[in-house]
Parts: sequence; C-alpha cells; structure tokens
Amino acid sequence: MRALLVLPVLLASTASAQLAPAVSFEAQGVFQSYEAGASQTVEQFAAPLRIGVGVGDFSLGVRTVYASTMTSGLSEGDSFADVSGLADTQLSLGFQRLLGGALVDLSLTANVPTGQTSLTEGEFSTSNAIAFDDYAFTLPSLGTGAMISP
Repeated sequence: MRALLVLPVLLASTASAQLAPAVSFEAQGVFQSYEAGASQTVEQFAAPLRIGVGVGDFSLGVRTVYASTMTSGLSEGDSFADVSGLADTQLSLGFQRLLGGALVDLSLTANVPTGQTSLTEGEFSTSNAIAFDDYAFTLPSLGTGAMISP
C-alpha cells in the first residue's frame, strides 16, 4: 500500500521541478581478436552507440551496436562466414529521485528486433562460435528478439 502512495508523490514533486533537458551521446570502438591455432583467428569490431535525454528526474535512452565479425584460417570442413550489421535496438525509460536517505530508481527497457533475422549457414556457424563465453566478445549476438524488462 505504501508503494502505491509513494509513486504519485514522487511524480507530483518532479512535475514542479525545473525541466531543463540534458542530452548525452556515447560512441565507442572495440576491436577484439582471438587466435584458435597457429593461423586461425576470430576477430570482432564493435561500435556501441547510445543517445540519452534527461528531463528532471526522467530519462529516455536509445542504444544499439554495430558489429563486424571476421574469421580466417579455420579448417576446411568448417563453413564460417563474416557477419556484420546492427544489433537489436534497446529503448529505455528511467526515473531517479532522492527520497530521504534513499534513492528511488525505476526503469523500463524494451528490446526492439532491429538486428539481423536471417543467416546463411556460414553466418550461423560464426554467430554460434562467438556466442560462447570463452571469447567474451563485446557483441556475442546480433539479435535476440523483442523483450520488455522492468
């Protein structure tokens, strides 16, 4: 019952605050390379991009990652192919407010399926190989499908 009363109080106090938007942009480049043998390599370049807008205690965000994964020198029996493209896009809505000595932090995130949805056999083999935690690639998958999480 208390939780139901706290949210309207927080929202009402936020509405009276001065609303000056703060815009943020982040871009990175990460290159990783792993050798599986004398001449076998799996490499990935990933460029995470994020845009955020904060107004008062509320924030909105959009995040995606462009990645390109290359393989070379793998055995002839393996059918690997280079894979590149955008990953799924993540949309987020957040609320942060100090309440006494506590920080109230609420967020809702939605995953929009904008990543690659069809793969050739070679692209699937490459995607399957980079998904293993042993490599710890920045982007182990281009797409996971739609999802919402609180």
